[in-house]
Amino acid sequence: MGLLVPIAAELWSIFNGLKMAWEKGNVKSVFIELDCLEAVNQVNNLDPQFFLANLVDMIKARESEGWDSSAIVHVPSSSNEAATALARVYVDGEGRLVDLPRAPAFSHPIIDA
Repeated sequence: MGLLVPIAAELWSIFNGLKMAWEKGNVKSVFIELDCLEAVNQVNNLDPQFFLANLVDMIKARESEGWDSSAIVHVPSSSNEAATALARVYVDGEGRLVDLPRAPAFSHPIIDA
């Protein structure tokens, strides 16, 4: 396995999250919050010289597939605690995404905060 830089992991997460939502068929809107400002900036204003420009193009294609609305925005890490907690528990050593039908009980206090 090659070197995976953090921004690549963030971008692949966006792509796979959009793909999973689209394949569900009943999701009409997506709103993605990331604490990685560089990833958000590249998705929203791609620098053609960016070394992962092809991946960003794939994300933009997924984002334009016919959602009623979609947005990819930056949030500070302190506002992203629920996602961080879920990632610690639900991302395995293979980096696979897990589709949860509802937020697990342990995350309710974090989400409420």
